[in-house]
Amino acid sequence: MRMLLVLQIFVIFVTQAFGVKIFCDFLTNSNTCKVTEFQFASTNDQIVTNVYGRFRSGMSESDVKIIDARDLTIRRFPLNLNKFLPHLQTIYFEKGMTEIHKEELAQYPNLQQLYLSTNEIEIVEPDLFINNRKLRLIYLNANKIRSVAPNVFDGLDKLVFLGFDANVCHSGIAENDFRRAEELAKSIYKYCALAVPTTSESCVPKKEFEDFRLEMKGDFGDLTEQLQKWRVETERYIKIGVESCAAD
Repeated sequence: MRMLLVLQIFVIFVTQAFGVKIFCDFLTNSNTCKVTEFQFASTNDQIVTNVYGRFRSGMSESDVKIIDARDLTIRRFPLNLNKFLPHLQTIYFEKGMTEIHKEELAQYPNLQQLYLSTNEIEIVEPDLFINNRKLRLIYLNANKIRSVAPNVFDGLDKLVFLGFDANVCHSGIAENDFRRAEELAKSIYKYCALAVPTTSESCVPKKEFEDFRLEMKGDFGDLTEQLQKWRVETERYIKIGVESCAAD
């Protein structure tokens, strides 16, 4: 019985070691999660484990269409958020994000408006929006974008807003017009596509590869440190459990 308690404590410990908790204000507008706080178990967390907030009577997570976190810093696009807010159509993450990937956006096939302005994104990768064909508005203003994959905006037949102001490789904005958005996309391809890394490691510019290698090394270092902490805690809990059983 005591050993079972030890294992339960360990499960709780591991569960609390991961995840992102999001606190929302739903009371002002019940179809909007106005994020008041991100709570990270560790700095590299990306997986959402809970979304908190009080709804008006008769409303629930299924009614939420917008998540608005423009006033808060988030480094990585959250994963698993769609499990809590399944019908999101508009997303505002406008502070601190350094990268964005198609696997993260794939959670939202009904996404119509994506605001990623004033972040620190440098590269728009191939097929970023391939799972988001309903997008009508994309704002990437005031990032640090220096390279964009060719044809990344192609196939977005509903796109009428495209914001690309104040980036490294190009600057421009198209509003309320599909043709203008299409022309701006062509300009972005022209001025931003040349430096896009390919999928072949031998073709990746040396600096890009070195940056990637150092980032991976840092991530593995953090993981090794965390595993070491778990090992020490596990051994301690098991020792406590064994000693308690022996005493009985």
